[in-house]
Amino acid sequence: MKKLLAMAALLVLLGAFGAFTATSPADAKTLTYKGSGDKIIKIGKPSGKQTEPVVVKLSYSGSSNFIVYALNKKLKKTDLLVNTIGKYKGTVPLDFQGQAVTYRLQIQAQGSWKVTIKPLSSVRHFTPKVAGRGDDVVLYKGGARVATIKHNGTSNFIVKAYNKDGVELLVNEIGKYKGQSVLSGDSYLTLSADGAWSIVTK
Repeated sequence: MKKLLAMAALLVLLGAFGAFTATSPADAKTLTYKGSGDKIIKIGKPSGKQTEPVVVKLSYSGSSNFIVYALNKKLKKTDLLVNTIGKYKGTVPLDFQGQAVTYRLQIQAQGSWKVTIKPLSSVRHFTPKVAGRGDDVVLYKGGARVATIKHNGTSNFIVKAYNKDGVELLVNEIGKYKGQSVLSGDSYLTLSADGAWSIVTK
């Protein structure tokens, strides 16, 4: 049953490739939640379907720990979205792998925070190159290419690719990084980083 649920969620994610151009970032529906301190918030999804894979933009203005967990319908922790100290701003994937469906977010903080849930159609897309800083999700649109990936940070740097073939771990390093990986085709790339990064394809 778990395998069937995972496959179903992956098919939903892969189906988003064809629908990417249907909604521009400016028109995309978003859901926003604001607060401060420790909270458990019930969340919705832009499509109205809780199984929808989405991206979550988070910001935090405090100086202490900022930890965000995804919770399923039974309030069990299913994913750690953010675990950092001090101010934070980044975008992370939610329910990409289909292991669980998120109904709530558990936020541990001592300052103000903001959570914005966006559809996959809002994700930045690129073909030759893209650059950013910190946690992010981008969409590569193109054929098979060699990607040169760089990171100028001091902590974990993890890059995953989600495409029609499944999920692939491209990079898992600590600190500064420069290396190459293959992008087999249209792929959502999730980046976990604490510094500036870039991806150039040829």
